[in-house]
Amino acid sequence: MPHSFAESPDGLLYFGSGMDPVMRWDGRSNFAETAGVEGPSTQPALTGSGNGAIVGTYRAYVRFLDQYDNPSNVSPVSDEYDADGATGTITDASNAVPIVVTSAAHGLTTGATVKITGVEGNTAANGTWTITVTDTDRFSLDSSAGNASYRGAGEWVRGVSTISYSSLPTSSDPKVAKRQILRNTDGQSTVYYVDIETTNLAATALTSTKTDDDLLNSDSVALFDDDGVTDLAISRYTIPPADRKYLVNMLGRMFGAGVVRYSQGAVIVTFGSATVTGIGTEFTASMEGRYIAVDGAPKVYLIDSVDVSTQAITLSETYLGATDPYATYAIEPVSTRRRALDYSEAFLSEAWPPTNSLDLEADSQSNEVTGLLRHDSFLYVLHRKKIRRLTYQSNPSPVGGDGGIYNAASRGSVNQRCALLVTDIAGMLDDEGVHLFAGPDDIPVSDAIRALFDVNDNENPSIQWRYSENFHAVYDSGNQVMRWFVCLDGGRYPRHALALDYLERRWWIEEYYRPIASSCVGQIDGRPQVFLGTNAAQVLAFGAGELDGPNPQAGTTRGTPTSVGLTWLADSTASFATDLVNAPVHIVDGTGRGQWRTIVAVSGTRLTLNAPWLTLPTTSSTYQIGGIAWTWKSGTFRFAPSEASVPRRVNTVSKPTEHAALMSLRILLDRATTGKKWGKSVGTTAGEGVKTSVGQEYADIDLTKDDGFHQIRFDSAAPRQAERPRFIEIELAGVKGRDPIIIYELSLDGGDQ
Repeated sequence: MPHSFAESPDGLLYFGSGMDPVMRWDGRSNFAETAGVEGPSTQPALTGSGNGAIVGTYRAYVRFLDQYDNPSNVSPVSDEYDADGATGTITDASNAVPIVVTSAAHGLTTGATVKITGVEGNTAANGTWTITVTDTDRFSLDSSAGNASYRGAGEWVRGVSTISYSSLPTSSDPKVAKRQILRNTDGQSTVYYVDIETTNLAATALTSTKTDDDLLNSDSVALFDDDGVTDLAISRYTIPPADRKYLVNMLGRMFGAGVVRYSQGAVIVTFGSATVTGIGTEFTASMEGRYIAVDGAPKVYLIDSVDVSTQAITLSETYLGATDPYATYAIEPVSTRRRALDYSEAFLSEAWPPTNSLDLEADSQSNEVTGLLRHDSFLYVLHRKKIRRLTYQSNPSPVGGDGGIYNAASRGSVNQRCALLVTDIAGMLDDEGVHLFAGPDDIPVSDAIRALFDVNDNENPSIQWRYSENFHAVYDSGNQVMRWFVCLDGGRYPRHALALDYLERRWWIEEYYRPIASSCVGQIDGRPQVFLGTNAAQVLAFGAGELDGPNPQAGTTRGTPTSVGLTWLADSTASFATDLVNAPVHIVDGTGRGQWRTIVAVSGTRLTLNAPWLTLPTTSSTYQIGGIAWTWKSGTFRFAPSEASVPRRVNTVSKPTEHAALMSLRILLDRATTGKKWGKSVGTTAGEGVKTSVGQEYADIDLTKDDGFHQIRFDSAAPRQAERPRFIEIELAGVKGRDPIIIYELSLDGGDQ
């Protein structure tokens, strides 16, 4: 599944696919790691021992931290523990300075710490005190003063010197760097303090001698905000949800939306069994808790667990559908997650409490989220046929915060990667075409290529929408070109791009010899550079070299074969570089011209190809490695009515190339799909830089001609009233070699409009 990428305010890169846990990368490490820290699931236990100043009622939590000090949620709280080394009953508390407490045979020693509770009348005696023993039945409370006569009741508890923690939870997560044990101070349970922080991740028992005064000097961890409701530690640090397909950062918060409907391969299901086995699947552990719908089953089933190694799913109940050894299916989260917009805490990119979620209103145009786009102070929520706008200052929630969600446009985007933001305009691809979205304005711009979006047009290639999740787009700022990479040939990954000159509003279609699965903009030598991700784990720098792949300085890239086989080509005079694998090789002249194949192996002077030649080239053919095929076609022109006196010819003016290069010219008359065939053969010298061959449609233009001027006459004048072709179209084509092909001018003599 394609990933979505977002940079956090602190410079970390986060990415998710909706299939696996969200990942993070710091830009320095050789690997990425899962985002967020999973909290402990079991509670610790507390006991005490010895005589000391730790006295009161205590509870404890455990939490994990990573190398960046990102904390997890706290564990379940421990059972309550009363630190009582010894206890006694109070029979008197003097209204004096200091207060003298009477307790028969108390057994205490001077300097001990006791906690007194329940004294009536002289309530100043209640609290935690250091004592001085006066005799076996009495002790005074240091620095105390009575406030009334004793009216009865009360007891004392002596403190312990050591708190012992046991049953401490551990973590197998390699990114967990340390553990913290949090303990409250006596008399309150809303703020906890770091009692122990340790890098010992394996120990299940630890001890502490910190008193309440010591804890007050440690780092505090409040469980709730001052309002007593807002959670600050219990579930605040829930890890980013793994079912979010799209991520974006805005105003210090990370947002996630969109779900994956996974249906790769097939499954084996058996009536009465809770086990579902995948065939050609890539089930992940994150699918636990999602639902599987099997074609023909009476209901959907909750996934209880996933065995990734065996690709076996265990359902929460037995399967009641018919046994099927090869069933189609789909796995996705609960339906309400389709419209959920989740978000992190402010400036805590890995803290996603479950309460931080908005439920977008459903309608027929916006059931599922297809992407998120941030611009200025707005977060645009993309749907296939709609765009919504979220705005907020501090809290995105429309209920408890200052957020608001509004409709922004009646068109949308097929996915997040097909939404390009250029200055203040977003170019988007949806089912209707390409449109430029600029706040209140939404401008359609793809009328020139409308046929590609017509699913009922059987004469022209059309976009394969079933693979739309793999479509993507990139903006080439150097050439001011927007490109949307789409599937036109039936393959799963794009091999074509719809290219738009952003300023001139001109379209063309690009074909790539390798699948282009991803694109982005980076830098080379400080300048913006478009990068393309392709197969064989390679990244291509778009437009950065002379050829498509190979370096012409490293070896032979153009020549004449000395022998040719059905799936190979050899040139005994060549010195082929070893990095030609996956590069294209074109036949640019001679027999087999117009064909191209992909190089799959290089052995000496022999190239092995990925597919057989349809027309076998000969030793008089010319090959070009790494060439870029191109085609340009004019609009339709009408011949001038004064046909008797106006000759018909085509002129081109181009920049002369330094290295050998040909351009083909084809003339199509009266909207024909095949070109005019030449009636005679003319060499390039006699033909003013243009060569024709009898019976061929294409005229060859030599682009190395010094003045760059080429002219071809294709008909003579005719008497009026003669039946002659009335319309003409011009097609130019070629394979770019080492030099750029630049056509300055094309003129048609004999055309009227």
